[in-house]
Amino acid sequence: MFSMAYIQALSRRRLFLPPWLKLPLPVQFVILPLLALAFPIFVVFIFIRFLIGTTTSYARVKILEADQSKIQSLHTLFREGQEDVGHGIHPDDQPAPSSGSRPQGLKSSTPYLTPVQLQMANSLNSIPHLNKKFAFIDGVRNSHVTIVAPKGWISSSPERGMGVVRHWAEYFVL
Repeated sequence: MFSMAYIQALSRRRLFLPPWLKLPLPVQFVILPLLALAFPIFVVFIFIRFLIGTTTSYARVKILEADQSKIQSLHTLFREGQEDVGHGIHPDDQPAPSSGSRPQGLKSSTPYLTPVQLQMANSLNSIPHLNKKFAFIDGVRNSHVTIVAPKGWISSSPERGMGVVRHWAEYFVL
């Protein structure tokens, strides 16, 4: 089965490659090994990035748990801020989603946003000194809902996201 003639016939065959990878022969000998090296390096880089984000998140949680005075002051600060936000947004003032505007040229899979939502997104994106970090909450598939949702809305336990909000309040520079 694996005779010398069979092996020589295999070596004479060209590799089955997609058309976009059929390059001239000297270039092909350089590009294919580089792709074989670049893909695992990229996967390792992504893994290390997630690992670093997770460990820094755990470290921030341990620091917050260790210092009880910060927790109490941040808790009162957050509660005051939550009341201000609750009074600042009035769902009755927002237009219906059907009256939202979509900029020309966007695909139909892009969701409609009301002018108020667009204004909120633009004002959040224009905050100076805002550092975006990965946040990991154990046992939660969507940590965004756990952090952002008001008590009793979607999230069953909104207190799980309080550590992230406390971290935002502590490290935010005005």
